[in-house]
Amino acid sequence: MGSTVRTFGRPTLSHTCFFRGYVYVSVVFLLTLIFTSLLCVFTILDIDERRSIGTTDSTVDQSRHSIHQDRSEDIVNVATTSNVHGGSKRIDVQHKRNNDLKNNKAIKNLKTEILDDDDRLSTVFSHLKSEQILPKGKIKDEDRLQVATGYGFATSRNALLNRLPTVGLPIEQPTSIKEDPQPHLVTFLRRLRTNKTKTQKNFIEDGIFWGKDAEDLVPDGLKSDEWYEKARSSLIKNVTSGCGRMQNRLVITDVGMTMCARYRINKDQIQGEVFSYYLSRVLGIKNVPPLILSTVDYRSKEWQSVRTQIQEAEWKDGKLVILSQWVPDMEPSYIPLEFRDEQKQLYPSKIVNRTQAEISELVQWSDMVIFDYLTANLDRLTNNMFNKQWNKNIMNNPVHNLGKLQSGLLIFYDNESGLLHSYRLLEKFNKFQTEILHSLCIFRAQTVKVIEMLYHNGNISDIITKEYKRNEPLYAKLVGLPERNIDILNGRIADVFNQIQFCRNIISSS
Repeated sequence: MGSTVRTFGRPTLSHTCFFRGYVYVSVVFLLTLIFTSLLCVFTILDIDERRSIGTTDSTVDQSRHSIHQDRSEDIVNVATTSNVHGGSKRIDVQHKRNNDLKNNKAIKNLKTEILDDDDRLSTVFSHLKSEQILPKGKIKDEDRLQVATGYGFATSRNALLNRLPTVGLPIEQPTSIKEDPQPHLVTFLRRLRTNKTKTQKNFIEDGIFWGKDAEDLVPDGLKSDEWYEKARSSLIKNVTSGCGRMQNRLVITDVGMTMCARYRINKDQIQGEVFSYYLSRVLGIKNVPPLILSTVDYRSKEWQSVRTQIQEAEWKDGKLVILSQWVPDMEPSYIPLEFRDEQKQLYPSKIVNRTQAEISELVQWSDMVIFDYLTANLDRLTNNMFNKQWNKNIMNNPVHNLGKLQSGLLIFYDNESGLLHSYRLLEKFNKFQTEILHSLCIFRAQTVKVIEMLYHNGNISDIITKEYKRNEPLYAKLVGLPERNIDILNGRIADVFNQIQFCRNIISSS
């Protein structure tokens, strides 16, 4: 009788092959499923991105269409934003373009006037051609329209209007633009529209002097004599904080007159302020606020009503202080293009295509350059030039201690470092001051006349002292300039005289 062998628990060869085949099929199925799922996900993302780009294109088209709609006339800032993602980046660029053209209503109104004014447009195109920004020959209609409307101003840094600063056109950088060197569109267009420019020959006389046409554009200066009389006859009724340094105060008189009270511990700062002012009077410069001296006296009729306030300010009884004219509503003033770059030059050949406002400001700057060189002022253009080593854009910043009124009059204020403290620092700062002086070759005839007189007579000390004593009853309380400082001042007068002669020679020989 035979027996049957059972094989429970031990798989046969057929079972093993079937199991392995099942595993392989399962793995393939799972990989296929995973791949298919990923493909679906990427397809969905791609569709979303396409929809996003489509939305962006629609936004661009709508924005381009909206360029022709009336917008706010407020001047806008140039905004430059960017994003690393494609769709967002395109939207940000379009936002920038919209911001640059936001005041389209003003542009629209200006366009007709400028297009119709061939005289002013020809000035622009002559510069563009001379610098090979536009080809020579007939100007295309689209080029005329681009300059007149500014369309494309923000589309590229190589757009026509963005390249105009390189050809010396009259473009003013708005105070709101800090980093972007591009000019503002509406400012540019308005300056083309207003204040028709005159040619160089109308503004320059005898080679190196501002002519009558230029002088007539300068606003009336500060009226010192009227201010003196009123200031000395007033009683101080109130003292408030303000006017610069911590211990300075604004004082209000019984007739409503506001003055700046300058309290200084070091007397040489008082001397610097006072004698810088009287030097400006000798030169005939009327941009420096007038001042008087006053002695703080708690018991005097002038100061007794504000005794508590000046004690809180920690003013010492019997201290000499300066009361100077308070000039309200001053705006920041910026460096003219002629003094901004490395090749600084205010020469007659540069005075072309300038507005009346620019000419007025340059006339005053020519006086300020001389005044600041004589006093060795540290706080205005010299300050910007010195700090350029740390801030390369500082020449685009406002000038310290220089204000501008709505009338266009420049105010040279806070001159306390002049003639004394600044003379101690000549070794450090004189190279900047000399560079500024050598950049000047246009002068006011009256200023030159005084410089020549002071140079030949060598009596600046006597003239300042006489002017000081004639106008200041308290002159005995403040001694005059030291002899050493007078010698330095005479040397700097000679430097200015020599610069004038240098300019005469190069102009006459050209």
